[in-house]
Amino acid sequence: MIRMKNVYYMLAYAYQTLNEEGFSSVKSEDFENVHDLMAAILIREWANHAKEYKV
Repeated sequence: MIRMKNVYYMLAYAYQTLNEEGFSSVKSEDFENVHDLMAAILIREWANHAKEYKV
């Protein structure tokens, strides 16, 4: 069972992430469901970390 507190933290992280530079395109995209939105956020964040750590 997912606790509401955890959902709040995930949503707060997503909101903060979308306000960072490089995520403005995500804010303007239309997604069919929340899963597609979360996937787009995770892919962009992973790409940022990959560049930082040269993975």
